[in-house]
Amino acid sequence: MSKHTHPTKQQPSNLKPEWIRVPDATHVTGLCRSTIYELIQNGRIKSFSKCERGARRGVRLISYDSLIDYVNEQYEAANKAAAK
Repeated sequence: MSKHTHPTKQQPSNLKPEWIRVPDATHVTGLCRSTIYELIQNGRIKSFSKCERGARRGVRLISYDSLIDYVNEQYEAANKAAAK
């Protein structure tokens, strides 16, 4: 009896997600989880929690664009400070 394997679907690498989870945000930016939550709390990056009715826990989703915008702002600020 032979096993049939199905190829896994791979998303094209040029597709940018609109929303990502916290572990993905830490991986993409290198920022720690607590910093990500602090940025959410301070309104620096956009996010929301998706929770089903009756569920104990939900899923925190972060706007990829707002996260990248924040990192780019920090990069620009660091470059300006270094140029002085």
